[in-house]
Amino acid sequence: MSIGSNPKEKFSLKSIIVFHGFPCEVHETGFLFSTEKSAKPKVIEGNSLQISSANDGIVTIDYKITESQTVVSIGSPLQVIIVNRYAAFDLWVPNNIAIAESPYLIGSAEITKSGMLALRGDLNLTRGRVEVFADDTVRAVSFNGRAVSVRKTSHRSQIYQN
Repeated sequence: MSIGSNPKEKFSLKSIIVFHGFPCEVHETGFLFSTEKSAKPKVIEGNSLQISSANDGIVTIDYKITESQTVVSIGSPLQVIIVNRYAAFDLWVPNNIAIAESPYLIGSAEITKSGMLALRGDLNLTRGRVEVFADDTVRAVSFNGRAVSVRKTSHRSQIYQN
């Protein structure tokens, strides 16, 4: 998914890919970079990545699905999120603007001119943790019209407790 691809707005283009599988499964995925020949995988969070290789724009990662999330950065525009199948059920992609890991249904999203990521959704719990992966230009987050206090992570997502 390419985040920030709205042609009317000037966002940086960032691609986020989510891979999921059953716990303990081992997977291998390859990427071909035509413009970024020196792209190398870098683990930002987690421990799923087992082996990686990079040679002349071809990047291969081998990973084992674990209970915790793994985030891998490959080159400047690509971020890979590896989760188990059960965690994937809590991932929402509203309007192709963001990826939100949430116990709530996230039905829509938009990025305002001021850089606010405005999420709308249904609550099914009284409290819960929400992690948002979005364009790097997002400076703040709101949920159902109410601004929420976020904490930035080492892998450039934003987390808030609802």
